[in-house]
Amino acid sequence: MTDRDRLLAPQGTDGPARHIAGRRRDDARAFASAGDFWPGDPAPDIGGGSVYSLDAASGTATLCDVGYDALTGAAFAYAEQAERARIMQSRAVDTLPLSDRPVIGLFSIGRCGSTLLGRVLSAAGATVLSELDAFTALGPLSRRWPGDAQVQDRLTAIAAHVKGHAATHAPEGPLVLKFRSQSMQAARAICGAGVTPVLLTRAFPDWAASNARHFPDDPLDGRIDAMAHGLSEMADLSPSILDYRALLADPVAAAALCLGHPVPPERQGKVRACLDRDSQAGTALAASRATTGPEHLSRAKRAWSRHRRADSLSALGLGADLLPLRTQGRGAA
Repeated sequence: MTDRDRLLAPQGTDGPARHIAGRRRDDARAFASAGDFWPGDPAPDIGGGSVYSLDAASGTATLCDVGYDALTGAAFAYAEQAERARIMQSRAVDTLPLSDRPVIGLFSIGRCGSTLLGRVLSAAGATVLSELDAFTALGPLSRRWPGDAQVQDRLTAIAAHVKGHAATHAPEGPLVLKFRSQSMQAARAICGAGVTPVLLTRAFPDWAASNARHFPDDPLDGRIDAMAHGLSEMADLSPSILDYRALLADPVAAAALCLGHPVPPERQGKVRACLDRDSQAGTALAASRATTGPEHLSRAKRAWSRHRRADSLSALGLGADLLPLRTQGRGAA
């Protein structure tokens, strides 16, 4: 049986809950996996919890006993789950609940202020779940079979169940799912599950400089290729577009654009205060590109020239520098 066959004919089953006897997560940036935990003694079934990881090929989701209420507002849900989970349990992903609760999906190109935006949206009153890796796992699969309608339909069905679990068990309030940048490669499948997309971007030279500072050992060409593919996925979805400069200039307006409605006056002060206390705003993310060498920027520009897709950028209303060519959005401050 091929990988594609397994994906389309999942054999996922529910498993018994187990106490977590140990952890083996060596790379903090790696996608969450059931193998991160050593299963131990039997434990009570997980009634709610949260989806920790996804094995789409087998149709199995791994739940942990960390509820979405504990993850709301956390910068990296997968890290919180990995550290705080005490019980794990496998579930057939197709048995997870579905939900018609409205969900906003925050996609980004990475290194563009999405962590700050998550805090802004939390301050505006949203329930923000940031970087659940069950969605991240869909990105490479979508990329592997980009034109395969059956695969894409299957990924949408999986996304609907993962989204449904979060929407069923997350606290009340406007629900925002903030994704890792790799998830953008499966944007059509995720949004096909009833997620309203928002895309956060940043001027390409500043994006390249930030990547050089924070991920100097990552293959630059691969990151740019993945970003270009993700933007092509987004191009068919007509997302609201926000760029990092606009977020810093007016976080209240940025929150309104993402949420589709004005921020209540009593919350606007809290929203603006996020810029004062956020560890990234005005420092690492906003730093001058001069902190990286011109040779890196030249390499990045050459790679971007090879991989960028003019039709996708045009459909999104973005220039070659990844900045919006016109004002877009669903909300007003």
